[in-house]
Amino acid sequence: MRSAQENSGKPRPSARLQSRGSIGGSGLGIIIEVRDGIVHVSFPLDNDEGLSASRKTRIVASTHGNQQIGDTGVYLGLNAYRPVERAKR
Repeated sequence: MRSAQENSGKPRPSARLQSRGSIGGSGLGIIIEVRDGIVHVSFPLDNDEGLSASRKTRIVASTHGNQQIGDTGVYLGLNAYRPVERAKR
C-alpha cells in the first residue's frame, strides 16, 4: 500500500496542532501531530477532565465533536473515557 505522500507526489509538511492539547483549540487533553502525512493522536491515560453530562463516565480526553485537522479537509472526533465506579447497594 502506498502512502498519501507517494500517491500525491508532493512532500507533506510536519505540523503539531495543540492547545491544551487539541485540534483547532477545542479538545481536552489531546495532542494531534501530523508528520509526513500521518496523524498521531496522544493523550495522557491518567488525565481526568471530570464527569460526563450523564455522570456515568469520567472524561479522559475529548475533541467535543468533530474537528478539522488543520487545513487538510479531514475531520476527527475522539472521546476517551472510563466508567464511573458505582457503589453497590
